[in-house]
Amino acid sequence: MNSVFKSLSSVFTSFGDIRAFIEASDVIIDFSSPSGVIHLIEENKKHLKPLVIGTTGLTEKEFELIRSASNEI
Repeated sequence: MNSVFKSLSSVFTSFGDIRAFIEASDVIIDFSSPSGVIHLIEENKKHLKPLVIGTTGLTEKEFELIRSASNEI
């Protein structure tokens, strides 16, 4: 197991929820699911952490939500 994966695994194990994960992050890179990234964006609006999204399968409505959030984050 590489060190990046070990680090991410320990973060989720240690923090247990998305808010704590965001607070402990300097930048967030997401490759989850369309519903997961939307939830992450909504939570991240409270923390304003840089967010890189690599999630595929997004609808036009989800892309619009991302574009709108990019003006806030």
